[in-house]
Amino acid sequence: MSAVHQSLSTNYVDAGHYLRQAWTPPLPSDFVVDLWCLPDPGVKPSQSLILLAKLAIYGSTRGMLTLQGIINALQNRFLFFRQNPGEPWARSIRHILSLKAMFVKLEQSPSRRGAVWTLDITKGEGDKRQRRRRIHANHPSPRKADHTVSNESRRIPNFRSSYFFVSFGSAIPLPVYGGRLEPNSTL
Repeated sequence: MSAVHQSLSTNYVDAGHYLRQAWTPPLPSDFVVDLWCLPDPGVKPSQSLILLAKLAIYGSTRGMLTLQGIINALQNRFLFFRQNPGEPWARSIRHILSLKAMFVKLEQSPSRRGAVWTLDITKGEGDKRQRRRRIHANHPSPRKADHTVSNESRRIPNFRSSYFFVSFGSAIPLPVYGGRLEPNSTL
């Protein structure tokens, strides 16, 4: 564990090596891993907000930050974030923290406001939970095939998968009934 993170009161594996390997080529072991290892392009950084949040947390004094601490770290480092406070990027960070498994919310004393976040690289890059997909009315639910369905119910118009390709390569959706154009349809 690095000297910076010795005071970290959690039992998580140090993320330094993991974050160094995220670069191509990997950063040398004596290189400090934080937001300051990235150049400030003066415009929105090309790195993902996920990586920026990881670097902000890891580069903090104790290896943990509140949401506002992450936002402040990004604003202190990058001109783009200073010039665009309160933009959607700040809300995206809140979403990322709650979505990605690597970001772990730590308990905080009741006298303090806001959750404290740290990194747990053992959880990987995936999401905390599988995203639920909404079932739309025009899409059948993913369940076992019902062999008792009549032929009449299988002749449902398919508006999504049938396209007429015109000579310039653009697609115009056409209503289809039983694999043929409906009699009253027009181009």
